[in-house]
Amino acid sequence: MTSGHFVNDLYAAFLTPLLPMLVAKFDMSLAMAGLLSAVYATTSSMVQPLVGHLADTSGSRAFIVLGPVVTATAMCMIGLAGSQALLVALLIIGGIGSGMFHPQGAAMAGSIDQARKGFMLSAFTTAGEIGYALGPLVVLSVVSTLGIRHTYVTVLPGILVSLFIYRFAPRAHPSRPGAKACGSRSRSFSHSGGSSFDRRDGNEGGDDTGNGSGNNNGNRDGNGNGNGNGNGNASNNANGKHSGGCHGHCDGAGDSGWNESECENRGEGGATHSSPNIGGAPSGRRGEWVPVGALAMLWVIAAVRLSVSMSFTTFLPIYLKEMGLPLMAYGSVASMFMIAGTVGIMVAGPIADRVGPFKLMVVALLAPIPLLLGFLHIKGLVSYVLLAAAGVILYAPMPVITMTAQNLAPARAGTVSAFMMGVAWGAGSLGVAGVGVIADALGIRMALTLLLGTLVVAAVLTYALEMRVRHVPSLLATREPTCR
Repeated sequence: MTSGHFVNDLYAAFLTPLLPMLVAKFDMSLAMAGLLSAVYATTSSMVQPLVGHLADTSGSRAFIVLGPVVTATAMCMIGLAGSQALLVALLIIGGIGSGMFHPQGAAMAGSIDQARKGFMLSAFTTAGEIGYALGPLVVLSVVSTLGIRHTYVTVLPGILVSLFIYRFAPRAHPSRPGAKACGSRSRSFSHSGGSSFDRRDGNEGGDDTGNGSGNNNGNRDGNGNGNGNGNGNASNNANGKHSGGCHGHCDGAGDSGWNESECENRGEGGATHSSPNIGGAPSGRRGEWVPVGALAMLWVIAAVRLSVSMSFTTFLPIYLKEMGLPLMAYGSVASMFMIAGTVGIMVAGPIADRVGPFKLMVVALLAPIPLLLGFLHIKGLVSYVLLAAAGVILYAPMPVITMTAQNLAPARAGTVSAFMMGVAWGAGSLGVAGVGVIADALGIRMALTLLLGTLVVAAVLTYALEMRVRHVPSLLATREPTCR
């Protein structure tokens, strides 16, 4: 998954470093330059929800196998485009390829190890960002040596990685009902009575969370220790009951035994208790509740953050060219900003696992504002140091947002990943087009300066979302640290 994400996003980065040359070649406005980025991203975002749904329901590997080669074929042909219409067509095809890969790739990466989900998604996202950061250097090295019409020579890695994924990617999609996530031996389930238990995959001895035997039966007391006056028991037919204030019942599905998405919480006397209203809706499976309101807030946060990061990556080469930097120099600065972002992504997951995702997101949305203002209004080496520091922080929420969305709707991991990584990306790209319109009127520096105010709005929404999730016991995993 990481190799596919690396190569796929390497090609996705081909457009922005070529924009200064394409603007000159086709005599485009800055608004049109921003719109070109929006075409690619919006196409990808429109494809991803459908792909995420199909991946969740069918488990087909076709999307992750074909995605990188489709992206590569289209994006490496940009230099041959003889008209704006052909350029737009290539970007649409490239966006479709990117949209095919991301949802299923993110869902598979997040399911490898549930205990270290933040780390796994950080690794997956980091690979993509490294590819995206190196993309400008790769394409500009070809252009500076052979000319812009020879970008097609870069297609080979896309072909090779698709063959590699076809050979080694898992055959079964981990998020499908009844399928076990690779590398995950246990999963915790919570009920409104305050008790919890672990599901073990057979032949487990007792530990501090309960006991399991060869037939997968376990008992524990109210504190979750050993045997005794257990409040809950689990049997090998995947039926579990809790006393002490609530009864929970689950019917097993497939080979996995437990299916947490099909649980009902009942109080004394068997009455069903619903979760507090956070704007959710049934997803179509019995007992499965999708918190639509919370996911919508998270999506807006993702879209605002992406609008800022994409606007800087899109207009940075043009801005630096206006400042007098040569071809490889502005390409290197743009790559530096994105490489700094990969550092933030790499450390974000483990930090979020320790301090909680919402604290990290609030800090990462507010801290880049003074750093980016300094870059835009200070000249010299210091400005590039500030840009790199801002990149580290600004990109950090990316895997954390995806992880939080998957925790909010675990049975729809591919679908919500598509919305957070794809649809939000498309919305953010429309923001880039808007920044281009403002840049035509006021200049790139002023347009980017005004854009930074949206990060304050995103930080306020993040705090509001944490307050909303706090009162929902079944969603506490989205806001609490997973390790101490």
